[in-house]
Amino acid sequence: MPTVHFYGKVLPSSTHLTIIPIPDIKTDILPLGLQMTFTINIQDCSIDMVCEINKLPMEHFASIHARALDMCRGAIDIFSFSTGVGLTTILEYFVHEDGSQSPILGNHEYLKPLCTAYSLNDGITSAQIREFVLKNHELYMALNDLIMAITIPQDLRMNCGRALDGIRRLIGGADAEKAWPKVQTALRADRAYLKFITDNARGQRHGEHRNLQGEMAVELLTRSWILMNRYFEYLKRKQQPLPETEFPLLKG
Repeated sequence: MPTVHFYGKVLPSSTHLTIIPIPDIKTDILPLGLQMTFTINIQDCSIDMVCEINKLPMEHFASIHARALDMCRGAIDIFSFSTGVGLTTILEYFVHEDGSQSPILGNHEYLKPLCTAYSLNDGITSAQIREFVLKNHELYMALNDLIMAITIPQDLRMNCGRALDGIRRLIGGADAEKAWPKVQTALRADRAYLKFITDNARGQRHGEHRNLQGEMAVELLTRSWILMNRYFEYLKRKQQPLPETEFPLLKG
């Protein structure tokens, strides 16, 4: 069986967390025919997860990585629960059978062109957006929810939904029934376009955890990025509805 490793770390490193090696954690992903056995080693906050797997189709690496992260987070969360110390788990490198390493990055290149409200190369627009975000805690939290959606894919549905709820509160206030029509008008998006995000988030918010990948994940992230970008444009235009000539109605 192929044997590979995941290397990572536990933060904050000042905890110097060490856990006695946990061997023979067996799990599988039945729809993909994958069977895995993990051994978790954590020494002074450095993680080395050994994974024996019946096959290693790299097209399913995202699923393998997600399962490895779940196993590692679970072991560390048990420690956190018993001590009351909040810890973050990061897997940074994948080590192939031949010993070569590949960085594990949450890259979603298709999202990059969707950010048009500002450019990091344009000091004026980036400073404008930075001021909006850093001076408004609710906006910061909504934006952070989106970033967590691509950082921890297991929580993608919930974080996209929560980010949109944050935008809804920012535009229309706490009364959701009254606020959603205001969001539709301000950002030029119909009800169905928004409901695709909120409906997909509902199950995970109520304890139904499912690692979402593929076309559905891409669509959720794409819609969420477009709406956040439009909200930035809405702020730049002094909270006036976006013009139809520049922002066609999002249908959905």
